[in-house]
Amino acid sequence: MIDLIYFDTKWDADNHTTIMVMIDGKPVGTCMVDHCNKGEHKGQALLWNLQVQKRYRRKGIGYALLDKAIQCAEEKGCSEIRLVWRSVDSPEWVLRWYERKGFDECAFGNGIVEMRLVLKGGEE
Repeated sequence: MIDLIYFDTKWDADNHTTIMVMIDGKPVGTCMVDHCNKGEHKGQALLWNLQVQKRYRRKGIGYALLDKAIQCAEEKGCSEIRLVWRSVDSPEWVLRWYERKGFDECAFGNGIVEMRLVLKGGEE
């Protein structure tokens, strides 16, 4: 049985959501979203650490995690969701995967790419 669960916690000034995919009671994928609610990044969400166990990849689990992360950010009133991709931590196909989901590069340099996705109600 596949379950998609998420829970909110408060870390400092940001709201934090952890999302997990469980199959037969075992975690097989996870990601985290920080929802900034004040300061210069108010209205932005930061996606980080989206990962799926290798043997469960190519089954839509990554897309389910990302879709739930986007939904969570929208529910928190965020106008965009951002992520940082680093070439030393992740292969280039991951960067292209995010592009296929609509993320655009907004900053880059030295093997680091910052990407963003404008959310429903957000400004282009």
